[in-house]
Amino acid sequence: PRNCDMLRAAQPKAKFQRDFPIFPGAEPYHYRSAASVDKARARLQIHKTLRKGANWEAEIQDWKTIFPVALPITSRDTKTLVTLRPIEMRDALEFQETVAENREMFRDTIPWLADTETWLVRSYISIWEADLHDKSGLHLLIEANGKIQGVVNMHTIDWERSIAHLGYWLSTDMQGRGIASEAVRWITNFGINTLGLDYLDISSRNDNERSKLLAERCGFTYMESIEDSEWVAGPNENEDPIEVPLAVYIRTTPFRKPRLSLDEARPNNFYSRLTGPSRGIHII
Repeated sequence: PRNCDMLRAAQPKAKFQRDFPIFPGAEPYHYRSAASVDKARARLQIHKTLRKGANWEAEIQDWKTIFPVALPITSRDTKTLVTLRPIEMRDALEFQETVAENREMFRDTIPWLADTETWLVRSYISIWEADLHDKSGLHLLIEANGKIQGVVNMHTIDWERSIAHLGYWLSTDMQGRGIASEAVRWITNFGINTLGLDYLDISSRNDNERSKLLAERCGFTYMESIEDSEWVAGPNENEDPIEVPLAVYIRTTPFRKPRLSLDEARPNNFYSRLTGPSRGIHII
């Protein structure tokens, strides 16, 4: 854009990159218009403040200005703009429509979501919005050209243990383009670089090979020593819940020594206790 060209001409490349370093959610300097430069300044200030350990609650209103975030998808389909933003109540109907379009996929991966109705989606969204307000979770929509195509989230953030538990799903017709991988990379960088967490956890079903490969591509390491499982409803209404084994993948901060050992931060059977039959809690 013309404004961006004028800005580059007036400011040497090296100085521009020094003033606006790339951090999670930032655009490459050569794509920025004059308007996006102002937004980048605000994002950078939030980034610096959070890195200094400021209270997240005090910064939450400004922190929301980070979104929407554009993901750097490098596929042949250059016309697709993929963005991340927090889910809101106004998204309930479209969210439900996307779930309905991918019902068969959810029967194998997230069975409790397969038959979820709109009124229940609204209940979930109210919980996810409360998570954002309480700093206990971050639930982001993956949108392609403005249409909801999936979710990536930190569904549980444990500040005392300095660990967040990640989840994600993507519509079947958008898979194979690197979108889910880029979404997980972004939220991983945000959790470790910006929020300063020591550990991130991706716990995938043992039989979900694609999810396990994605975790490995994003720098997570399989932890054979951590045992866990997830309880899901039986195929029929009157059947007992089924226990499904999980494979646990961990990403550790490279910037400092974690405050707790991995055994303390990510104990065995975290999901088993959270989703047990007596709890009736489902994770997305």
